[in-house]
Amino acid sequence: MTVPDPAGRFPEEWQAELAAKGEPSYRALQVFQWIHKRGELDPEKMTNLPIGLRTSLAEAGVAQTGHVLAAPRAADGTRKLLVGLADGTRVECVLIPMTRLDAGDADAAAADADVR
Repeated sequence: MTVPDPAGRFPEEWQAELAAKGEPSYRALQVFQWIHKRGELDPEKMTNLPIGLRTSLAEAGVAQTGHVLAAPRAADGTRKLLVGLADGTRVECVLIPMTRLDAGDADAAAADADVR
C-alpha cells in the first residue's frame, strides 16, 4: 500500500487502495472519517479498524503530517507558527487575526489552545 498523502484522498481512492489489500469497501469510509471528521492520522487510534489494517496503514506512512514546534504571539494577536514535518523539514506560517483581539478575549484564549 502506498499512501503519499492520506489527507488528500477521497473515499473512492481509499476504497481502491484498500480493495487491493482485500479489505471490504466500507473500510474506506471508516479511514476517511477518521482523517477528515475526527482529524486523526494515527492508525493506532483508529479503534474501529482491525489491528492488521491499522498496522498496514502505519507501515504505509499514514501519520500526522506536521506538529507545531513553536507558536509565539505578538501584541497585535499575530501568531508565527513553526511547524515540523515528518521528513524533518520546518515550515513557518503566520496567522493574522481579522479583528483586534483584547488580552482578556475568550476567543483569543481558545485560539491559543487550538494551536498547541
